[in-house]
Amino acid sequence: MWTVSSRRTLGRGVLWLVVLCALASCAPASTIRGDVTPGSSEWSSSASIVAGHPLRIHLRSDGSSESLAGLASSAVREVQRRIAPTGEGSLLAGVNREAGRSPVKVPEDLRVLVRRALAFYLLTDGAVDITDGPLRGLWDSGESPSSESVRAAMARRGSDVISVDELEGSLSVQRAGVTLDLDTMGRAYAVAVAGQRLETAGADRYRIDYGELSVLGEDPGKMWKLPLPDGPGTPPRARRWLRVAGGAVSVVERSDGRVGPLLDVIDPRTGSPTRSLSYALVVSSDPVQSAAIARGLAILGRTRGLEIIETLEGVEGLVIDLAGYIHASSGLRTALLQEPLGDGPAP
Repeated sequence: MWTVSSRRTLGRGVLWLVVLCALASCAPASTIRGDVTPGSSEWSSSASIVAGHPLRIHLRSDGSSESLAGLASSAVREVQRRIAPTGEGSLLAGVNREAGRSPVKVPEDLRVLVRRALAFYLLTDGAVDITDGPLRGLWDSGESPSSESVRAAMARRGSDVISVDELEGSLSVQRAGVTLDLDTMGRAYAVAVAGQRLETAGADRYRIDYGELSVLGEDPGKMWKLPLPDGPGTPPRARRWLRVAGGAVSVVERSDGRVGPLLDVIDPRTGSPTRSLSYALVVSSDPVQSAAIARGLAILGRTRGLEIIETLEGVEGLVIDLAGYIHASSGLRTALLQEPLGDGPAP
């Protein structure tokens, strides 16, 4: 049912994860994504749609929860507006408009984000590519595009023609037609900023879900639980669970909720959907890293994807193959628990 790869002993400060099965009657959950449904007045939740993706913010219910939720939501909206690939007020849109012409001065945080994206491009053998927006757009309709349109979209990729000039404080795209779209990494950065603002304001135990990413505030001695899809060997009326102390959890799964290949995920190197996995999950203390590596893991597959994770300190991951079996990095341990885990975001 499980395979665990071998690796060095985890260092101090690395998130400790336990994957487990728990009786469903003791720990009901609404979806395989681990969406929180608070079971008591202890938690306050707010929901909205930001840049086309659901944003949910969960905080301890007190007199400040409403204002804190507004603070976090505003942070996500602000960041998304600044780094959208198109639109009024977007810094990244300005860079895209000048593609093939001239560099554009941008703030340091955007330069850092793009520089990191280029590093992930190299680390994942080109599987994580912030210039694959036109290619992903072809598949968004749910219908298979023509081979000609796929080739044309692939010709517009170009992470190798992106330049970050720290001396001039600028970004440039050196070939016309190439556009930058931070996509999941952009959403991760937005949530990271929101989490920082919550912590600065005094919030500790919180959860922000945005698209495929969850950022979980740490609370000493307590754990968060996230359900995993069921598979072979799962006892009747039981579920597989992941428990984490905190950090960023990125999940890649089918948007239609079905079991099967990750047809929503397009490999920018081939122009086709990935077909070797049904689920991928990565945990890191860094939301941007978690999002990028999860996308790379989903595209690269079990062997190469987990191989890369094994080289990264403080990063853990797992995949579920098409037969429903889990394959995990060496920092994960398995255990069968039959204790009541309770509802909602509480441990």
